[in-house]
Amino acid sequence: MMYEISKEVFKQRLDKSKRLNFKIIDISQSPSHDLKDIENIAYTEGQFASSVESAVGGDKDVNIIVFTLEKGNSVPAKAAEDLSNAGFSFVYYYRGEPEDAILDKGLN
Repeated sequence: MMYEISKEVFKQRLDKSKRLNFKIIDISQSPSHDLKDIENIAYTEGQFASSVESAVGGDKDVNIIVFTLEKGNSVPAKAAEDLSNAGFSFVYYYRGEPEDAILDKGLN
């Protein structure tokens, strides 16, 4: 299953103390942050699910959030759909905007 999450929920998951077992993946071609705990796997149709599967060690039950901060970009929904179709159980996506600024403890 895949679910769109709000900015507030996304902010909570960026906070390391509330991250739990979430794997957060920036699917942008050129990420606009340098956070260590966020993986960058640029979305490529047909290859994305296998790239994510390798990144999570084959665990398809891990909670995954895919996102981009490119306004109007529909790729997070497509990436989440690809992961869901590949058998990932818990996939969430966030469509941000360039005005979102990622900080150590979330967005502002």
